[in-house]
Formats: sequence, structure tokens, C-alpha cells
Amino acid sequence: MAGVKAILVAADCGPAVMNTASRVAGRLAVPLRPGSALAEVDVLLAEARELDGALLVVGVKPGERMSGQCWRVLHAGSCPVLVSRGRAEGAYRQVLVAVDPLVAHGRPPVLDDVLVDLAAALRDPEVGTCHLLHCYLATGFLPLRAPGAAYPGVLHRPGSDLAAHRTALQHIAAAHGIAPEYVHLEPGDPRQGIPEVATRLGSDLVVMGAVARSGVRRLLLGSTTEAVLDHLGCDVLAVRPTAAA
Repeated sequence: MAGVKAILVAADCGPAVMNTASRVAGRLAVPLRPGSALAEVDVLLAEARELDGALLVVGVKPGERMSGQCWRVLHAGSCPVLVSRGRAEGAYRQVLVAVDPLVAHGRPPVLDDVLVDLAAALRDPEVGTCHLLHCYLATGFLPLRAPGAAYPGVLHRPGSDLAAHRTALQHIAAAHGIAPEYVHLEPGDPRQGIPEVATRLGSDLVVMGAVARSGVRRLLLGSTTEAVLDHLGCDVLAVRPTAAA
């Protein structure tokens, strides 16, 4: 599914994260391969490169921030990375997919389809739900706000911009059979919107692309992904554009 051919899990993830990796491998019907310890970042990344179509699983303890080794994996790797906190029991039930339907941030159009396909494959087939989220900035920039506070209406331009975002988001939903009640078009900055919606929905997995907005080649992970990872208490699957090729 979506190009994933094997799951490579860091050897020092712990039993809870290892169980998550095993369930993910089962849902995707691909083999589970133990890798080197997360402390050996370069070796682990080399193993992921050698394993064609790998999805790399690393662990973060609940309530803790990501380690420097984990950030290095996310920055230097080219394969999808599942950051697991080992909390999910069984298949994922509430999966939130952050999409960019008008590819405003330089990501390839096919990436959103890959994200939704992965989310659909990983969710619980009987009681799991996939939600689509697009955080819409009508202007090029909006200031950050206090959590839960509304943006002033004057900052949003009504009309064709919003309609275009809504139409593009609905097109993705229709293509993947996602009902309108599971489609969320939220005004505001995705750095705040993604954690807020994930909390509101009780998401146990967030799936998102890892694409830099700036165009600076060294910023491979992307400002949105970096900003939200330590603010999500659930598992996060970050997918590079190269994984969607």
C-alpha cells in the first residue's frame, strides 16, 4: 500500500512501540524488520535506505519531547517515519490526515493521495475513521493566537479563495470515499490547527507530509511538521515527497 514494502523498527523503541510496529506491518501486509538502535542514527538510516520501500518506526515516551536522535532521523531520512508514543491499542481508530489540496506549499499533488491511502490502510477496518484536515490561510500570513481563540474575521478574504480550497478538499474526500462529516476546513495556521483538531477528535494517529515551505534545501522536514510534532500526544506518520514518487 502506497509504496511501503517493509517496516523497519529501531531496536531500542521498547515493547509498546514494537507492538505498534508489528500491528502496522500486519495492517500493511509487509514484513517487520528489526533495525539498529535509535542511538545509532547513521546506521539506522543506512539500513532504511538499503531496505527498498521502508517505513521507519521510532519511539518517543509518552509525555516526553522528541530526542535529538529522533529529530536527526526525521531531518536526514528519506523514507516515511512513524513516530510512536506506544499509546495506541490495536489498530488506529481516529486517524487525522493533514492535506494541502491546492499544493500551496510546494508539495507534489500525489502526496495527498498517498497520505490518505496510508491512513485508510492503517485505521481499524471496522470502527476506524479517517478525517481530512486542511488549515486554510486566506492571506499569506496570520499571527499565532492563543489556543482556542478565534481569528478576527477581517483577516479572512471571503469569496473565490475559500471556495477553491473547499472544492479541492471535497475532491480529495470524494476520490477516497470520505464522508463530508469527516472533512474539516479550518481557518488559521496549521501549526496550531493540526494539534487543536487532533485533540478535539481524539486522534490516535496524525498523517502528514514533511515538506519545507521555504525552498531552502537544508530545511527538508518542513516548518509545519517541526512545529506540531512535540505538540501532539498521539502517533505521527511523516511522509516525504520522495516516498510518494
